[in-house]
Amino acid sequence: MDLKNISDNNPVAVIGAGSFGTAVANLLAENKKVYLHSKRQDAVDSINRDRTNNGQQIHPNITATTDFQEITSQCYLIFPSLSSDNFRSTIKQIAPLLHPDHIIIHCTKGFDIKLEEGTSLLDKDLKLNVNDVKTMSQVILEETA
Repeated sequence: MDLKNISDNNPVAVIGAGSFGTAVANLLAENKKVYLHSKRQDAVDSINRDRTNNGQQIHPNITATTDFQEITSQCYLIFPSLSSDNFRSTIKQIAPLLHPDHIIIHCTKGFDIKLEEGTSLLDKDLKLNVNDVKTMSQVILEETA
């Protein structure tokens, strides 16, 4: 992918086809072609065929895909919209495909919390170190460095 000007008419990508990711994709599709990524092929097929997802109509400018290579080669602007528990593993998957001109704007709330095996956030004796809790922006920096 060549370096692009932000005003270019390249498509954008939303990674995560849940309710919020679908809403973000529909908003972006008002002005751009959008790739909506789902890890589930059956969801991609349904979105592309039925033009609905999670009870939402799908804008005509949206194409669903499971292919990270397609997204990273076509789009320089990527919006991960994932649950915080799937965020790190997904960023780790796409990291080798990213280039310095990619812009990532995450739509994920919450934190990436590193817990010891067998512990839960519900454990009343749980003690977390500041290094055990990361924002999604920190996860992106760690996994793409």
